[in-house]
Amino acid sequence: MESRFFYTVIDDKEGRIVFDKVLLFCKRFQSSLLVYYPLSDKFLIYFVNDIVQINIHKVDVSEEFRDIIKSKLKRSKIFHKKHIVKFFTSKQLPDIIPSFNFMSCPIKRDKVPKTIGVSFLGSIVTRLMRSASFPLFISGVNKNDWNKIVVFYGGKRNSREAFQFATTLSENGNIPVHTITLNKNEKDFLIYQNYLKKSDTFTAHLKNSLDECEELIKDSLIIIGSDNRTIFSQIFKGKSQLTKILKKFDEDLFVVGKNYKGYF
Repeated sequence: MESRFFYTVIDDKEGRIVFDKVLLFCKRFQSSLLVYYPLSDKFLIYFVNDIVQINIHKVDVSEEFRDIIKSKLKRSKIFHKKHIVKFFTSKQLPDIIPSFNFMSCPIKRDKVPKTIGVSFLGSIVTRLMRSASFPLFISGVNKNDWNKIVVFYGGKRNSREAFQFATTLSENGNIPVHTITLNKNEKDFLIYQNYLKKSDTFTAHLKNSLDECEELIKDSLIIIGSDNRTIFSQIFKGKSQLTKILKKFDEDLFVVGKNYKGYF
């Protein structure tokens, strides 16, 4: 079954970088692309147990950016199509049915923790991850390619699913995976360390603090499970050491929610 990445077109400097990152992801990890040109400054995503409204800070898309998107998609040879909205709650409120495997966060991310601080982004991401069966991609603003995947592994259910997600990406994209476990979760680290030793693709790291992870995180694609409440909640409240690392390196991040159903 073909995987699909849902991308909302945002025509500003940051939004153009996000498009390049999404395009890179699709090429590297063999995914097709659904391109959504906003019809209004908000849309609804319908889940089984929730409806989440996403507000968009910029709706208009210039002809220049439309041409850039068409040109890059043509050169990439990625299978893609324009997402056509079929249902509307109201004229200005399109409905999005989540029949895709990944989604880029369409909410503007400025410097951490200004936007993520007590921000709208944090609450929306939290609501999405309570219901979404897909990982949510939150882009940094740098243009560096990823040379590795870094998974924060604490042993909880979503940490394991985040690791599963990273495993599949590694197999599809031929990219090494590094797992980070803090000392307080040493038991979980020892349980899966022997498994990792069987593969040259994975490297496990046991760290005393997140500050020790700076070099490892640099130029990586970060994956984290959202039920790791201590880390996840602090990221989006701007309090954790990881937030400081994100501010310094501004790495790309996938958040895997509790309803994650797998890569395909």
